[in-house]
Amino acid sequence: MLIKNSVEIIVIGHELLDGRRVDTNSAWLARQLNSLGLEVLYKQTVADEMDAIVAAMHLAYQRADYVLTSGGLGPTSDDLTFAAVAKSLGLDLVYHKDVEDKIKHKFTQLGKAYAEANRQQAMLPAGTKVLSNPLGTAPGIEFKYAKRQATGLGFCLPGVPVEMQAIFLQHIVPQLAHARQDQNQVRQEKIFTLSGVSESAFTHKVDALFEEDNKLAKIIRIAYTASYPKLDVTLSAYLSKKEFHQRVDQRFLKEFGAYVVAQDGQSIEDVLVNIFKQEGLKLSFAESCTGGLLTATLLNASGSSAILEESLVCYSNDCKHKKLNVPLALLKAYGAVSSQCALAMAKGQLDNSQADVCVSVTGIAGPTGGTQDKPVGLVYIALAVSESLEQKFGIDFEESYWVREFKFNGDRQKNRQGAVMEALKLLKELANCLELKL
Repeated sequence: MLIKNSVEIIVIGHELLDGRRVDTNSAWLARQLNSLGLEVLYKQTVADEMDAIVAAMHLAYQRADYVLTSGGLGPTSDDLTFAAVAKSLGLDLVYHKDVEDKIKHKFTQLGKAYAEANRQQAMLPAGTKVLSNPLGTAPGIEFKYAKRQATGLGFCLPGVPVEMQAIFLQHIVPQLAHARQDQNQVRQEKIFTLSGVSESAFTHKVDALFEEDNKLAKIIRIAYTASYPKLDVTLSAYLSKKEFHQRVDQRFLKEFGAYVVAQDGQSIEDVLVNIFKQEGLKLSFAESCTGGLLTATLLNASGSSAILEESLVCYSNDCKHKKLNVPLALLKAYGAVSSQCALAMAKGQLDNSQADVCVSVTGIAGPTGGTQDKPVGLVYIALAVSESLEQKFGIDFEESYWVREFKFNGDRQKNRQGAVMEALKLLKELANCLELKL
């Protein structure tokens, strides 16, 4: 009987423990395994030492249905993973001539002399299945181990990320996907990215929403990842897709949909680029206190070049007047940090760029520059649209509605980040108003 449920990842290497390198392999593997309906419950990081690796393997065999290792498959004296797996299972190492021949062929292709040390990579635990490496010399292996009354399945992968990923996608994904076909309930997952919520207060509301479901057993798992100004909420459960949709994500959206800016790992800028690109609409920005951060954030999204027409960082009043045609009288009467100035900046940049939509940001990022009437963190964001867009969608654009005031209370960087998020949310609100959808 082969149970297919929990996973343990073991990453191997001194360099991961002494700070010389950061482990990215386990994070990548965890996301891939989650997408296959499997759940990573444990992860170990161990040194390139035989006893440490063997102990880690024995622990993993006891508690996980799948074990994946990364690292220690090279030709050097501290590459011990194959030997450690053999020792942990009481197996001999067996020479595979076909594996060594493939390694020699790779050396020939690269125009390099074969090193006898690479013969070590052809010494594999007896009875294991070879997983060919399309990008390097180190093969992976597949093996079975005893787990209480069941049989577990193990895989050893190289530590080089591109090689590890190639073997995983080519050999292991089909194997795991096939193994999961017979199970009616696999791990379903949904990620919601929210903005405008307080983490401490909001998490209690989410927990309360699923309290009845989790009263007798933890059916729905909830995980939070905060990164200002966003909060990711990951919901997962072992349910059918239909049941998960009804019991989990539909209920979440009904209760908290107003705060959701993106889903399933997408960013809000990804969502906006896809929507505006589909409609053939062009954007333009006029930035003051954000100093180009709004533009840079949008450019994080692939395809942003198709929608960004122009961006202008206009910090001084003189620049606002000369470049954006903000009247001097307006600046004198209301100041640069005002709703009136924000709207004038948006309209001025719209005329300059010939874009369909323009967003402007002006405010006081801090830590200095604030007054009693206009404190640090005060930001105004405005949005203006072209006449052609109004005509295309048959709307009567009310200017005053699209000017917003915000009061952030973070440091300089957080105030700027908060302003960028609110500017992007204003664009998303426009998309909703125009009923633009993917």
